[in-house]
Amino acid sequence: FPSHDKKIALSNSKEYEIMFPNTEDWITIKNLNKFCRENKLKSQNMIRVAKGLRRTHGGFRCRYPNNSNSGK
Repeated sequence: FPSHDKKIALSNSKEYEIMFPNTEDWITIKNLNKFCRENKLKSQNMIRVAKGLRRTHGGFRCRYPNNSNSGK
């Protein structure tokens, strides 16, 4: 079972859609910080990509899900 801290982190995490380098497929993730740690990326830069301030970070693309206003 997840610890109390992990449950809180997961419940506070936003959803993002990620495109890996050299692919055309988007995947949905929850917990951008964990994804960035696992892929040696900076979450601040991935958020900038999601907001449209950067095109890519480390070859990855990132966006907010279509039904979310998280980036507004």
